[in-house]
Amino acid sequence: MGVKPEQAIAFEDSPNGALAAKRAGMYCVIVPNFVIETLPFHPIDVRLQSMAETALEQLLDKIASSSET
Repeated sequence: MGVKPEQAIAFEDSPNGALAAKRAGMYCVIVPNFVIETLPFHPIDVRLQSMAETALEQLLDKIASSSET
């Protein structure tokens, strides 16, 4: 794909996927399903209850503001 990890966003629904994304250097958004929603997800950047919860533009703004600090 030609994208650096720090330029990518991983949308994950599993603890192992989230961990792999963070270890690869990606920003990680988790959207757990009802089966695994009580499992611990560490480390992550954002947790959503559904993909419809936040508009993509809002998520990108949040990512941009967090990378400025």
